[in-house]
Amino acid sequence: MGIWWATEALPLPITSLLPLVLFPLFGVAEIGVISKEFMNKVQFLFAGGFMIAIAMQKWNLHRRVA
Repeated sequence: MGIWWATEALPLPITSLLPLVLFPLFGVAEIGVISKEFMNKVQFLFAGGFMIAIAMQKWNLHRRVA
């Protein structure tokens, strides 16, 4: 998968989600263990921050605050 990241043979979002499908399929790890790593508190914090930033740009709040 590292080669797929470097060469972008597949789009990066697809490459990043492949472990969710392939690891349980090949018996590397269970889906519960893998999904806990993909869905931790820090990632939700960043996703929420990005959503707020996108909303601020859409309504031009970033120019009003600056």
